[in-house]
Amino acid sequence: MECKHFKEWLPVREPSDTASEKEARKHARTCSTCARLLAVDDELEKTLRNDFRRTEAPARLRTSVAMIAEEPPRLKRRPRWPWLAFPSAALPALALLLLVFWPLGQGLTSIESVARLAEKNHLAGYTMEFQAGAVMDVSAWFRGRLPFEVVRPDLSGRGFEFLGGRKCSLGEEDIAYLFYAKDGKRYSLFELDAEDVQVELLEDKIYRYPVRDCIVEIWKEANRVFVLVA
Repeated sequence: MECKHFKEWLPVREPSDTASEKEARKHARTCSTCARLLAVDDELEKTLRNDFRRTEAPARLRTSVAMIAEEPPRLKRRPRWPWLAFPSAALPALALLLLVFWPLGQGLTSIESVARLAEKNHLAGYTMEFQAGAVMDVSAWFRGRLPFEVVRPDLSGRGFEFLGGRKCSLGEEDIAYLFYAKDGKRYSLFELDAEDVQVELLEDKIYRYPVRDCIVEIWKEANRVFVLVA
């Protein structure tokens, strides 16, 4: 069994199909990615067989789950995992299991993936390749360095001071990284081509997602997507 066949088998897994089960587990012993997927499914099956202990979910987890629920639909079809049909009372436990076992990919396939990759860049300590006073035309500086036209948004109304910028990447996509400051605090603004984000965003809405100690804001303007990290 190959990875492709394993991922096709897992959503429709039938305990009675012992031959496929044996073949899938054999493959998982040689593939760490599929092994993690199988571990998720095994742990969920084990949890669902037992009664969930009723307890109050942490406030941060409730916020994250609520924001995931408000996330706009993905453009790509998602697997129809069998546990999605279980009652909402099980969601906190399922979310915890997914956070522990599920490997975070590099694709920009959800609000969460975009927010987490942006937060990682924000904390990476990148230096500016140009400063605001040295480059008058930011679009011209990025022209030829990125496959899309960079347009610096006007954030002066929110009290942000533009400091400079550089070329960067978000997952596998090349993007513009613009540095800002406000009230002595550093902000990172990432600008990328909307076609590189595989999730449908409404142009009149700001999506806010908490990632550890940071707050990430994501919004769309025309054919560009902006990600602001504080």
